[in-house]
Amino acid sequence: MLTGGLMALCRQVPAELWRWLLARFTVTATIKNSDPSFDYLVAWLDTLPYSKKARRVFVTVAKDRDDDCPVDNSVTEHKMPTFLFTPAEGKHVFWHLRNVIWLTRSIENTSGPGAGKFTLLDKHTIDLRCFGRSQQPIREIMQEAAKIAMAPRDDRIRVMIRGWDYWSEATRIKPRPVESVILPTGMWDRLSQDCQRFGESEVWYRNLGIPYRRGYLLEGVPGSGKSATVEALAGKLHMPLYIMNFSSGGLSDQVLCRLLSSIPPRSILLMEDIDAAFEERHRDKDSESGVTFSGLLNALDGVASAEGRLLFMTTNHVDKLDPALIRPGRCDVRLQYGVATRDQASRLYARFFPDATPPQNDAFTEQAIMQHHSMAELQAQLIERTTTQVAVASV
Repeated sequence: MLTGGLMALCRQVPAELWRWLLARFTVTATIKNSDPSFDYLVAWLDTLPYSKKARRVFVTVAKDRDDDCPVDNSVTEHKMPTFLFTPAEGKHVFWHLRNVIWLTRSIENTSGPGAGKFTLLDKHTIDLRCFGRSQQPIREIMQEAAKIAMAPRDDRIRVMIRGWDYWSEATRIKPRPVESVILPTGMWDRLSQDCQRFGESEVWYRNLGIPYRRGYLLEGVPGSGKSATVEALAGKLHMPLYIMNFSSGGLSDQVLCRLLSSIPPRSILLMEDIDAAFEERHRDKDSESGVTFSGLLNALDGVASAEGRLLFMTTNHVDKLDPALIRPGRCDVRLQYGVATRDQASRLYARFFPDATPPQNDAFTEQAIMQHHSMAELQAQLIERTTTQVAVASV
């Protein structure tokens, strides 16, 4: 028994000694995919010489859309996506700026609370370790990673969606031209000027002790340009766009509060079809989303809610909304979107057919007014007409 115990102790001594040395003479940083820094690090690892010669790699598609690249219009040729090659799951060692870096990548498949037994979450974790007691080598890696990840696409809008209890970057898109969003006369100027004044009034809000937040309610018929307005505004103000979807499973009051409180300043939060958020949940008995109305109100303007952000809520049925949700302080500005007006139809037609004669424009405008079309319906008609004319001309 004594001999067995001594042998077991001897086997543990080297491992314990190694862990002691690592704890005393190395620095370790942990990066999880629930944080934006993970995407930065992945983009940096793709440029690393080690990733070019690694025998086991993890392949992902870059999330941005590079609209500036030429696209071949032929049927057989398409624009290829950008692939990122990074070290796969396991342990890796490489040199960086005269420092030895140990990289350990792990992937854990788990199901989140309330997700349901068929929902699995992939949690990626990367550990970076270097010799010494200074964090500077790892800090330099992360700063270099942020520059590489963000520099080539500074003009693009980051579109963030919910991962689980964190925000994940879905894509990066080119800013939508303001001219492509045709609103009633004066509406765009009123909205953009209000947002710009809010961005310049932080000190004024602080001095008065008012929470530095502003909310907008865009109400009206479907296809009238509510979501397009928010997208164009994000491009004009150079703000990331966070999209909140209440229909996804596993959403609770606690998760919603954590999501909304983690939105950084100078960001836009978009909640589409807010009137259907709770109505759909009542109809779907199998839904495991546990967000309550009081939890939503607390997440929007509670003590822990984020400041410095613009909140946009869209609805097709404003009469279904509780007055507590759209009171001043939560919705400071309300804009109404209706069917296409005469001026909107005329400007839309001129955008598609700039060489058209005034009688042609007037004929299309009169038809749009008589049939009470939305802007989306008129745009679909003009796209079909343009496609037909191009097909006839090619024949």
